[in-house]
Amino acid sequence: MIARILLTFGLALGLASCDDSTAQVSPKQAEAIQAVQALPNNSKDYPQPNTTYLSFDPGHGYQVTFMRGDNVSWLWYPGNQRSLPASWKVEATRNAICWKYGSRTYNPVTKQGGGQFNCSPLGLVQRTKVAALKGDVFNLSSGQIPYRRKKCDAPSEFSFDQSAYRCR
Repeated sequence: MIARILLTFGLALGLASCDDSTAQVSPKQAEAIQAVQALPNNSKDYPQPNTTYLSFDPGHGYQVTFMRGDNVSWLWYPGNQRSLPASWKVEATRNAICWKYGSRTYNPVTKQGGGQFNCSPLGLVQRTKVAALKGDVFNLSSGQIPYRRKKCDAPSEFSFDQSAYRCR
């Protein structure tokens, strides 16, 4: 069975082949990107190793990602039954962060399969970060998740002003 994934701020991935000269975005993607650009960047030190991040964007809602220090991460995406492993890297020359999920994964937003690195502008992704906790708080690296979450369900372990984010 093909695992269903949505990458952190997957709507930006159309932009995020990291070649802005050929990027094509739909009006819906442009609107989502504009909404994220309006958020404050409170995570300029993102990504940090051995950290679990809570992210938010209007399209995906809340996502949880544990990022290990050896450039491996696990995504707890709303509706998924397992956490999804990925390789990640920061490409400093392009000021981008890139993820590579398994070849049997699929991003229904971008209509892209996994198996190759997909990048997003680092500054844009930093704006999606809502809160962070040290360590693998939810044991996502086991491949398991504590429970199946809905799009607007943020785990209570994170402390943040939920009214600042309009999740529908």
